[in-house]
Amino acid sequence: MKKQARFLLIFVMLCLVCIPLSPAYASSPGSAADPLVTKSWVDNYVTAQFAPLEAKIAQLKDLVRQRLGIDALSIRLYIGSGTAYVNDSPRQIDAERPAVTPQLKGSGYTMVPVRFVAEALGVDVQWQAESQQVLFSRGDDVVVLTVGSASAKINNRDYTMGYAPFIENQRTYVHIRFVAEAFNCQVGWTQNEKRVDISK
Repeated sequence: MKKQARFLLIFVMLCLVCIPLSPAYASSPGSAADPLVTKSWVDNYVTAQFAPLEAKIAQLKDLVRQRLGIDALSIRLYIGSGTAYVNDSPRQIDAERPAVTPQLKGSGYTMVPVRFVAEALGVDVQWQAESQQVLFSRGDDVVVLTVGSASAKINNRDYTMGYAPFIENQRTYVHIRFVAEAFNCQVGWTQNEKRVDISK
């Protein structure tokens, strides 16, 4: 019996010496101890890591544009969002009517309120109520669109748009790609973010 007690005591002592007495801590997600992470954790981590870099890049781009005297333009719109980004600065699409946002119509045509399009592209806009026409102009370039009609004119030449301008919430919406490209801008689409990028 004494041998068994002695053996048990030695066994317990060895266990105490071999087992670390430090408290257990939860490993941080993504570490070697806990390699499993969720997609949302990764997305948040990447966003947190890149946000300062993106802000710094935007500042550097502005500095380069200022130093070189380049009149660059970048517009970022999101379908369903009342906020757009013009040269990386947030701007309300329609401060009076927050429900007015870019929309997808037909087979993926992005429609945006006329006033925002004109201001963002730096073009003049006129509304002709009698003919239900919108006239965009900058220098010698003139674009004429008619509400409810897919026919358009660019410098008196006839074109057909993918989707006709329409009126909703007392605002006239136009096909942003058609208008932007008429004023020599490039337009890109990012499907998973429902984002439109316009640059010049």
